[in-house]
Amino acid sequence: MQLVHVPDAYLILQLYLYEHPIRTLHHIKKISIINLKEKKKKIKAPQNLNIQEMEKLVSNWFNDQALPQSYIFPPETRPGNHTIPGCSTIPVVDLSKASGHDRTGIVQQILKASREFGFFQVVNHGVSENLVNDTMNLFKEFFQLPAEDKAGVYSEDPKRPCRLYTSSSNYETEKVHLWRDNLRHLCHPLEECIKNWPQKPTRYRETVAAYSIEAKKLGLRILELVSEGLGLSSGFFGDKLSESALLSVNHYPPCPDPSLTLGVSRHCDPNLLTILHQGDVYGLQVYKDGEWIGVEPLRNAFVVNIGHQLQIISNNKLKSAEHRAVTNSEVARTTAAFFIYPSDDCIIEPVKSLIDTDESPAYRAFRFKEFQLNYLFNQSQSPTLRKRKPSMAKLLSSWYKDQSLPESYIFPPDERPGKHLVPTSNTVPVIDLGDDRNHLVHQILKASQDFGLFQVVGHGVPAELMIETMSVFKEFFEMPAEDKESLTVYSDDPRRCKLVTSSLDYEGDKIHVWRDILRQPCHPLQDCIKFWPQKPTNYREVVAACSIEVKKLALRILDLLCEGLGMESGYFKGKLSEDLELGVNYYPPCPDPSLTLGLPTHIDPDLLTILLQDDVRGLQLLKDGEWIGVEPLPNAFVVNIGYQLQVISNKMLKGVEHRAVTNSSDARISAVFCINPTGDSIIEPAESLVTATNPRVCRAFRFKEYMDNFFSMYGNADLALQPFKLER
Repeated sequence: MQLVHVPDAYLILQLYLYEHPIRTLHHIKKISIINLKEKKKKIKAPQNLNIQEMEKLVSNWFNDQALPQSYIFPPETRPGNHTIPGCSTIPVVDLSKASGHDRTGIVQQILKASREFGFFQVVNHGVSENLVNDTMNLFKEFFQLPAEDKAGVYSEDPKRPCRLYTSSSNYETEKVHLWRDNLRHLCHPLEECIKNWPQKPTRYRETVAAYSIEAKKLGLRILELVSEGLGLSSGFFGDKLSESALLSVNHYPPCPDPSLTLGVSRHCDPNLLTILHQGDVYGLQVYKDGEWIGVEPLRNAFVVNIGHQLQIISNNKLKSAEHRAVTNSEVARTTAAFFIYPSDDCIIEPVKSLIDTDESPAYRAFRFKEFQLNYLFNQSQSPTLRKRKPSMAKLLSSWYKDQSLPESYIFPPDERPGKHLVPTSNTVPVIDLGDDRNHLVHQILKASQDFGLFQVVGHGVPAELMIETMSVFKEFFEMPAEDKESLTVYSDDPRRCKLVTSSLDYEGDKIHVWRDILRQPCHPLQDCIKFWPQKPTNYREVVAACSIEVKKLALRILDLLCEGLGMESGYFKGKLSEDLELGVNYYPPCPDPSLTLGLPTHIDPDLLTILLQDDVRGLQLLKDGEWIGVEPLPNAFVVNIGYQLQVISNKMLKGVEHRAVTNSSDARISAVFCINPTGDSIIEPAESLVTATNPRVCRAFRFKEYMDNFFSMYGNADLALQPFKLER
């Protein structure tokens, strides 16, 4: 049932880590009571935690040992011992000539370089050499600071607007580490972003701000020349197309064996334009015509790199070149990349005037944020948004019959369900909502306090609708691959429907879970329904009707809980229960159910979960240290208390740990309706439930704040609340 949606979530990682069951499992199951106490201490003292975590930085240990195995690339991707010299054919553009009668020649030189190389260098660019040198020296000085002076900006959380980290955002899960440390921070809007920048060296903010302003001016000047060369109107790349900026400072210490590793692996930049100062140490290489060529550092020169968005806007008239950074064994190398990119909501598409009469657009229109998430999620190496065919092969439903249980699905021994049969329990409450109201309120309250989960019958949702809904889900998962393929393309649009296997971070999962899942937002229904599956033909009509009925049911149950807790009527109406998301889990028959799970142990982070399951057993809850099974009942819904309800009730209600097991004979389908607050909803214990004997468990927080912590804590609902807890 682990499913939540934060409509106004901005940052990529929230979607990247969404539904991250394996990290949830490994980080919840392995944390003892002692470790939880240590975790609390770390939350209270982030600087001490950061100093410990900073031991990972390459610059802290590179002198101490040979190249670790975790930094050695596969043979086919290593740079090797072959020396690649700097290339004299990479264009060098003198921008001082663009202001005079040579402007046309400079425009054509830039255009030619952007077509043939995707790279060029610029000199006489108007940026003060003293400013550039001061800035690069400050970057070097920053990396040489003592650990305690950098601890405040060190973070493994990609949501941070300014952070120091090592290798990449996926350090814990990546197969091979990069030989680099990186400091990156946003530069727009400058007056807001600068507050998050390093405070040491003392001149950092002042100098780097001046540098950022000049780098942005230079980027806009080059874009104007590109625009002129393409025959576009003056200022075409102004405003939203070039609004945002980010500075990324890479530090590559001397490497024990540069032939075996890379500072940055082969990639294309996903932004609009990159302005790079690479210092005076060689390391940048560009891939051209099947060979790597070196970009020689020139005094007071910037390297200009065409980003994916320029390639797309030009309809492939310009190209974004693949490049990489190699290391050396003698001296450290520090580079500063200034990325200019569109605003998140900016529409990117080929310019109509650049589409020849005998050709069609190479790419469809999309929002830039959508591209970013595709780029990250698919680890894309080229911008093939239109032509890329999403892989269906990973979906369990595509291959589960073909082999024994793969190693990547086998859980550690202490986390496997094992061969012990967990019987279904007749103690799990079943509540008839047609019962006397006073008795009903008492039953629901007791079940929510004792179990955190109960089943409801006599709920008023037509049995025919429930049966038809489950039938349409079953039909969906049994459809041919081509009918489901479009749903596997990742999108940041919160209204979009997504079909994935295991989790959204399939490649990063240490262990996969045995399920495919179709996720679809249901609020606001009139907007979201347009993105739901079009097949089966009655899918939208049936599922919409069921969603409406389930939302009504949830509000009814919340009202009964309100009454039972003695809270004011209607407490949960409005923003606290506004959002609704549906997750349809499909668990195919499993070769060995004793070794894997459909969903690992977790507590739902939402307000309330309404589960519709078919007649196949699989749901289990943890009570008094033992697993008990929840028997599927005809025309019944399982109701699960979410963590937000536990908080609002001041722990008078409880969210229960549960999991989904598999079986070897029958496929199982469950539909999870998650009732969530809006991202800006204030969550806090209800005043009427705070007493001298039951003091407030936590301070007020926004739901989005909690979810940020939830993702950072790898899905651990309890740890996500720690920053908001009050000392007793």
